Amino acid sequence: MSQYFKVAGRSVWNPATTAAQLFYRTAEAMTVVAGRPSGILDLEFDEYDIGLPAYRAFVEELTRRYLTSTHPVIVELVGGFLPHAVALLRAAGGDLPLLDQVAAGQSLPRGVSAAEKARRVLASAADLAPSMAA
Repeated sequence: MSQYFKVAGRSVWNPATTAAQLFYRTAEAMTVVAGRPSGILDLEFDEYDIGLPAYRAFVEELTRRYLTSTHPVIVELVGGFLPHAVALLRAAGGDLPLLDQVAAGQSLPRGVSAAEKARRVLASAADLAPSMAA
């Protein structure tokens, strides 16, 4: 069994049911950190609808919070989720210039450690990209 994540009716990711439910519920839990809705709607028929503008804003704010946080719990929990969120954003056709800029050292929210965090997220998201194929 699997479930579909769709943008405008187009399937962008088709993970196993448990993985899909875990991702969705984690995204909903991360709304507390991002301070905004995830942009993902559970349609309850093995499908999730992604509102791309809202999802992009959610991932961008989550990225900003991750890059600027020094709290170990936030860094570890958000850092574990963020590569998957970024990979899904890219599979859906979205981009995240902030992450690329920080990774390149162009825009450092809080020192050099942010650049290293950004590079780790980008590398992990690239590794996950093949699994995002619908």
